[in-house]
Amino acid sequence: MTEAERSATLAICLLAARADGKTDDRERAQLTAISETVAAGSDLARAHALSRAFQDVLVGKITLEKAAASLVTPEVKQLAFELAVVICDADGVRVPEERQFLERLRGELGLERGATEQFAQAADALAKV
Repeated sequence: MTEAERSATLAICLLAARADGKTDDRERAQLTAISETVAAGSDLARAHALSRAFQDVLVGKITLEKAAASLVTPEVKQLAFELAVVICDADGVRVPEERQFLERLRGELGLERGATEQFAQAADALAKV
C-alpha cells in the first residue's frame, strides 16, 4: 500500500466515523486500531498520519470522492470499504446515514454490490451480538 493509499484509507475511515453526525468512543477506538494497522512506522508516525488525515477531512481538503480516487487496486478498495464498515458498526448496528455513506462509498470505489454486501451482512450479524 502506498503512502497516498494509506492516507486515503484513513480519510475514508474518518468520514465513515462521521457519517451519522457523531463520533463515539468506540468509533475512535476502532480508528486508532485501524491506524495502527494501516499507517506504517512508529507510534508517532501512525499518530501523525491519523492526525493529518483528520485535519484534511475537517478542512475539506479530502473528500470521499478524492479519497476513493486515490485507491487503485481492487484489493485496497475492498479493504477500505471493509474498514469503513467496521467503523460504522463500532457503535452498534448501522443507522440509515451510515448505510447511505457505505452505498456511496461502494459506488465511488466501483465495487460490485455482491462483493460488498456479503461482508456488510457478516458485519451486521456481529454488530447485533
